[in-house]
Amino acid sequence: MGDISFAQIPNNWLVPFVWCEFNSDNAVTGASVQPMKMLLIGQKLASGTAETLTAKRISSVEQGETLFGKGSMLARMVKDAKNANAVTDLYAIGVNDAASATAATATITIGGTATEGGTLCLYIADYVVKAGVSNANTASDIAQALVTAISADADLPVTAAAEAGVVTLTAKHKGECGNMPVHLNYYDGEVLPAGVTVEIADLTGGKTNPDIGDVIAVLGDVHYNFIAMPYTDGASLSALKSELESRWSALRAIEGMAFGAVDGDLSSLGEKGSGLNDKHLTLLCAHGLKSPLYGVAASYMATVALYASNDPAAPFRYGLNGIMTGSAEEQFTDEERNLLLHDGISTFTRSADGTAIIEQAITTYKTNSAGAADTAYQDINVPLVLGYLRYDWRNYIARKYQNWKLGDDGATGAKVMTPATMKAEAIVWFKTHAENGLVENFEEFKKNLKVERNASNRNRLDVLLPPDLMNKLDVVATQIAFIR
Repeated sequence: MGDISFAQIPNNWLVPFVWCEFNSDNAVTGASVQPMKMLLIGQKLASGTAETLTAKRISSVEQGETLFGKGSMLARMVKDAKNANAVTDLYAIGVNDAASATAATATITIGGTATEGGTLCLYIADYVVKAGVSNANTASDIAQALVTAISADADLPVTAAAEAGVVTLTAKHKGECGNMPVHLNYYDGEVLPAGVTVEIADLTGGKTNPDIGDVIAVLGDVHYNFIAMPYTDGASLSALKSELESRWSALRAIEGMAFGAVDGDLSSLGEKGSGLNDKHLTLLCAHGLKSPLYGVAASYMATVALYASNDPAAPFRYGLNGIMTGSAEEQFTDEERNLLLHDGISTFTRSADGTAIIEQAITTYKTNSAGAADTAYQDINVPLVLGYLRYDWRNYIARKYQNWKLGDDGATGAKVMTPATMKAEAIVWFKTHAENGLVENFEEFKKNLKVERNASNRNRLDVLLPPDLMNKLDVVATQIAFIR
């Protein structure tokens, strides 16, 4: 047997001709392009055609409306995800409302009589309802006009009924997803017609989320790189953490990151973040945003997914398309956002034109298993880069050395892997990713790289890869030492 190993032409083949086979072991060079999948989890309406707890591949906003029902939580999540990222492969799993859940409600009390015509602009989260008001319309007239406008828009997340000038809103879904702000007017020029008064209460009282365990049970081993998690109660996040830890394990290697959104005042958000410690979960502060939390989660996930597919090591300071912010006065200060980041809550800033911009995307991880402070997995870039490096290393080696033998250094012959050969491959692999800006400090990598045959299993090659991950540029601390 020589140094050339044939896969299809046997050594004992005697029929004369020029026989040729192909070998693609070295056909592909450079880093792998990892296929990415996004997953949305959310509630569907009975009007949706999709079976519950079944993953559906989504190609359009209209498909989401058909599968999960117009006005449903999941249809809105599809819209926000597609608005942020129309490129990355998108899947969605619909669930029903929990049987024991309650629906959020709100009341809008209208008073007075219009002394001029105009438009009543009501916002349910960031959904706008415009009801025409004529001069001399009574409170009952305006209430009924508002109900008519709400009933005519199937995309709204609520139904409405009126009695004696009081409009009652009821969330279409039961559970916490129905809790959302209700307010009048947003854009310049939107004003309440003269003579009319309106008292508004937010949608509240929605309780009990679906059991996320039902979703986890049907995920199987499908590799979802980015998961929008709309349920942030303790039980749901605990169950998801266990599943993600399993997915990141060496023997499953189907890693994924979960993205959610949380609202509240500074104290409650700090408590929420402090009570979590998950290197695979990121929660964006939604204080100062008007959009539904589940829509924010979908947009946050899809935005990061879009840019992480190009460069998982770079910061994700991009706008959340389609997400409505409140006024500048409603936003947290720099000092308050800094406190939230120490608590493990990601932050956004509001631009002058009202766009919500991701400021700092971090995980909720803060301490190691011994309870010691640990920043190893603080930035979401770290697990994203590690997940990609593992994928590429496994793909790189399996593509080239699937049917090789293993020998000590100095062994010769066709398809013989040695520790020295693997070490050389690791160095080539590192240089490729250094050129792509994912790792640095080549000399340190080469010095600490170890490749050796396992002492107990001579068919096993043990490799220690010590890449130094590239860091983000977060802070430019400057001192201006002036002279007069």
